[in-house]
Amino acid sequence: MHDFERIDLMLRDIGPASEAIEQIVRNGEVAWDVLLTGDVEIHIELDQPRQRLVFTTDVGEPNPGNLLKIFHALLQFNALREETGGVTMGLLDTTVQQAFELSLAATQPPVLQSVLENLAEKTLTWRIILQSDADDIELPDDEAGNFPGLRV
Repeated sequence: MHDFERIDLMLRDIGPASEAIEQIVRNGEVAWDVLLTGDVEIHIELDQPRQRLVFTTDVGEPNPGNLLKIFHALLQFNALREETGGVTMGLLDTTVQQAFELSLAATQPPVLQSVLENLAEKTLTWRIILQSDADDIELPDDEAGNFPGLRV
């Protein structure tokens, strides 16, 4: 079985098993769009030459009066590669985008479901941060200075 068909079958299996996944749409021969609760849409693309699945989601547009602090928070987040499990944040035109890559070898149904649900949760958290007033922007941390719940 080819990688695309294998991933497609996995997505069809986990869709009904997840309360967070509302819809999965096959988008051509190398991609899917997954709609999750909270109006989060995650695009998945099969990067066959690199043997990776690439997950991206548009988080939203930052509060215009707060751009410097938001960009600072995004850079801080990207520096936490180990804590986030490799999730990155970027800016595409005026939209903040979240991205994550998963090796095809590591792609199993529970892992795929966890990645989708966790990325959706992070997207909703970042939407709140992006709309925050300048004085409220802080990445969530615990008493030890760690960033709980950021890992995908």
